[in-house]
Amino acid sequence: MSANTSPTMPPTIFPLGTYIDIDDECYRPGSACPHVSLRRDPDGFVFHRASIAAIMNNARTCMDCEILLQVIKATKPGWVEEDKGGNEGNEVETEHPWRFRGPWARSVPIVRLVERPPVAWSSWFTFYFVRHSYDPLYRQPSGSDNLYSSPTMAQTLDVITHSNSAGAFERAREWLSFCVERHEGCEPPNPSYLPRRLMNVGSWDGSHEPFLVEPTKPTPYACLSCCWGQDTGGVLRTTKKNEQSHCDSIEFSSMPRAIQDAVSVCRGLRISHLWVDSFCIIQDDRLAWLEDAAEMHNIYLNSLLTIAAREPDSCQTSFLGKQRFGDPSWQQRFVPDIDATDGAQPLEFFIRQRNFVTIILKKDFPWTRGDGLFRNHCCPIDESASTVMKCFGNASPTGFHDKLRAISGLAKLFRGNMRLEDGSLDEYLAGLWRRDLHFDLAWPVEDGIERPKPGVVDEHELGYRIPSWSWASSDRPVTYKSTSPLDTGRHEPDLIDVCIIDKAVCQQELPGDPTSAVLRGSIVLVGALAPVDLVWIDLQSPSPGHNLCDPRAFVRNRKLRSAGVVMDEPNATPDLYASDSRVNCWLNCECHCHMVGQEPGQYCTWRYDDDNEETNGPQYFCIRLFSWGTPGGGVLLHSAGRETWFLVLVRSAHVEGAFERVGVGHREGGIFEDAVIATVEIV
Repeated sequence: MSANTSPTMPPTIFPLGTYIDIDDECYRPGSACPHVSLRRDPDGFVFHRASIAAIMNNARTCMDCEILLQVIKATKPGWVEEDKGGNEGNEVETEHPWRFRGPWARSVPIVRLVERPPVAWSSWFTFYFVRHSYDPLYRQPSGSDNLYSSPTMAQTLDVITHSNSAGAFERAREWLSFCVERHEGCEPPNPSYLPRRLMNVGSWDGSHEPFLVEPTKPTPYACLSCCWGQDTGGVLRTTKKNEQSHCDSIEFSSMPRAIQDAVSVCRGLRISHLWVDSFCIIQDDRLAWLEDAAEMHNIYLNSLLTIAAREPDSCQTSFLGKQRFGDPSWQQRFVPDIDATDGAQPLEFFIRQRNFVTIILKKDFPWTRGDGLFRNHCCPIDESASTVMKCFGNASPTGFHDKLRAISGLAKLFRGNMRLEDGSLDEYLAGLWRRDLHFDLAWPVEDGIERPKPGVVDEHELGYRIPSWSWASSDRPVTYKSTSPLDTGRHEPDLIDVCIIDKAVCQQELPGDPTSAVLRGSIVLVGALAPVDLVWIDLQSPSPGHNLCDPRAFVRNRKLRSAGVVMDEPNATPDLYASDSRVNCWLNCECHCHMVGQEPGQYCTWRYDDDNEETNGPQYFCIRLFSWGTPGGGVLLHSAGRETWFLVLVRSAHVEGAFERVGVGHREGGIFEDAVIATVEIV
């Protein structure tokens, strides 16, 4: 061998996700491997672009490029041939924005295949790279002392097509065992807690039927959380009549399908007991039902796990079966043709199409803790207690009054940490809290959201009246926006013109339980009260018979100053249409008829001077809850007036001298200019 001849060196293989040090001279944009920049700065947001030719040139020695070339051939047929023919243009773009620190740090490369010259972005193919794991527990790979400078790729497992298969239960059982043995945070907070009644799921193989027991010593159990549904007339449940027979056995095939699945899950995970309300609570023993329902927060909190059946919406339908993520388009497998290390376990990779992920995010979040992307942690709740409970209450319960029953346990958990300045516990009022009642009263119903099916009212509930000021009285989804100035302003605003909460009282359904559902309730407010008129305006339809949208509601005081409001119940029949010139008077917050020489007419005239509601229609009132002011002493102004939150009221048909809430507004438009301070009871 001559002195000028170098021995042939085998190519160095760099597996995907490996951190290597590359000199600046070796890095030439457009010609180097597209992952080079990712390896140079694994902790930063890195973007790089490479041609298809560069991928092909490096595919023989670089595992990253070899895998990328496979993906290009599989997802963009013809691209490789085009580049071989000298028609370079299509490119590969790589990002590295997902990086998680800590002992379970993960790196998630994002790759886009971009067609040149530019066409619609929808033609791009964007995907995530994840590595196939051979360990269901995703243990951190060995051989790296510094996890911060040597990140590992996120891992995933093969998708098990059916959730009720032996393989699915074996995998889940291994996850559960790992949690029970090593995660202190997964332990029930009260290991000695005993529910009144549990279902023994019988033998693991199903040869022995389930049966009810009243435990005398602590035992691990699972809870079922599912939608009971509307079609439950003939569904088996525990009653006074069959309680004893259920203690002997419950025929598996006679159970609703969702509960059969829950029993199968417990058997597959080797959990001997299950708590499900329809079997573990005597359904026709009203007092026992209320007492056990009031304990649900402890029952769920102290379970080993909760089986959350998010779909379907009926207990008579199975939730186990073929998984939606078993679709090949969700996760495609690729195996490199070159090995990284002799004798090592072969590397396999999956790609997950980003557009597909975006679509399914509307129903399910495809990344799980098991995917190794996120460490196990608890997310702090930075919303108000009422906001969180309202989210739970927006579900469609079986019974109309079940909303407040369903969140009673949640209210108990919040109440323990909600104390007043004197150290006493805050008062819970039908889903709201006394301390922040002026905020909690300001809930509007949400527009454009499908109205859920109203819950059933049982015979014994006919005398119940959830107070109109509680969001639980509405069968429409609601939201909270009254504190938004605290989040959007440069300076924290001042709270001014706050009404006085003179009295607030609720009669609980379960005596002695301050967070139970209510039979009735009332509040007494002292604040600015203004009598108003109300109209519904269709802002898009030119005339009757051409309704294009739901009409909007507006209120107006004696001086004809107006403001838009959100009514708790919609009205399909508008009073005014877009073509009526008087609409501008309502939209501009004051009447301009006299300025244009126009006759005011019915909707630009105050019509309640004679207090004859039979002739003039129902009289409405607005009471101010609070306003947001600037630190300098002014008020926050908007195009429709100062930001003042107020309730729209009407005289109660059930309690003499009282009012009921029918709507809410937050742009006053001057309607309180002629208001008087009054004491008002709202029921």
